[in-house]
Amino acid sequence: MLHPEFDNVRFRIRKLNKKLKMKARNISMSLPLCGLLLTVLSSSSTVAETAGSSVIPPVAENATVRSDPNPLIKSYEDGSSKMHEAVAKHHEDIARELQVKIQEQKQLLEYYESKSYIYGRRAQDLQAQADALVRKYEEAAFTNLKQAALHRQLALKLKENNGKSS
Repeated sequence: MLHPEFDNVRFRIRKLNKKLKMKARNISMSLPLCGLLLTVLSSSSTVAETAGSSVIPPVAENATVRSDPNPLIKSYEDGSSKMHEAVAKHHEDIARELQVKIQEQKQLLEYYESKSYIYGRRAQDLQAQADALVRKYEEAAFTNLKQAALHRQLALKLKENNGKSS
């Protein structure tokens, strides 16, 4: 039989080998990225050198800048209200899924309570775990519903502001 200290040394050697392999893998993965970065940097310096000598085209010299950004803001706010509605729908969907999980855990909890003699010592642990999951899912569902209401409210305000400004 080998000495326990020898096993400990073998364990340390294996652990160091794994670390070295991971470092080597990370380095080999980052080398192509370094090469790509160098090519981009070298090409950007040549672009900057040629850009300094370029002449502004005559079309750009006579261009006028639109002083009224209202159409741009209006289109952004329309999209933003749609985004808020989509986020609200997402939160509501998550809350529905969590309600299903809550019902499943409540059924499991009832089962564990009625058949605790089957599980012996683990019965109380399983009951506590199911009860904790019910509380956790209920809290998450409540938070998601609050977030959904907030995003619905923001979408409504943006729609009202668009109606007033039009």
